[in-house]
Amino acid sequence: MGLIWIAIPFTLFPIAQQWIASGVAGMLNGATPIFTAVVASVLLRELPGTRQRVGLILGFGGIIAIALPSASTEATAAIGVILSVIATICYAFASNIIAPLQQRYGSLPLMARMQWVGLLLVIPYGAFGAASSTFSWASFTATAAVGVLGTGLGLVLMGSLIGSVGPTRATFITYIIPVVALVLGIVFRGEVISPIAIAGVALVIAGAAFASRREI
Repeated sequence: MGLIWIAIPFTLFPIAQQWIASGVAGMLNGATPIFTAVVASVLLRELPGTRQRVGLILGFGGIIAIALPSASTEATAAIGVILSVIATICYAFASNIIAPLQQRYGSLPLMARMQWVGLLLVIPYGAFGAASSTFSWASFTATAAVGVLGTGLGLVLMGSLIGSVGPTRATFITYIIPVVALVLGIVFRGEVISPIAIAGVALVIAGAAFASRREI
């Protein structure tokens, strides 16, 4: 869990955003429920019903719509999209694996151990980057806020939610990420997001809504 929920995605997303807008990375992260539903079907060896299949088709169409404007511009942007998708798939596997673990051990002890393992795994990469970096109070404060709230408190709450309602429904909360990333990217970074990508978010949300509903 420390590897697939912390170390890999928390490393890939910052690297990817060297080549793609933060809003695009946030919108791709919003595809987590779709990938979570696919992984759940594979792990449970259960084929999705008609409603779930429609949802998965809509969701993957949305992912393509989000990724296409960036991936088609240049090779480096395509790399950024691929890295973001890999990170999102890691979240999908982690969400499915953590559900029974949270129910057995509780959210706080599980997440604490997971984050310590993640920290140990990213230290080499951080040390490598620190050699060419300079200290900034603004960066330190921003990183501390993200670490304490987004990573520390956020993951504990997410673990409790997954244990209570299941991985696919719990990951619906990630739909807040594309909205926040889109607004902050436009307002504070002057990013321009393609209308096709915005339409893709709507498809992903609709697809996940179908994929998470039970067959009648």
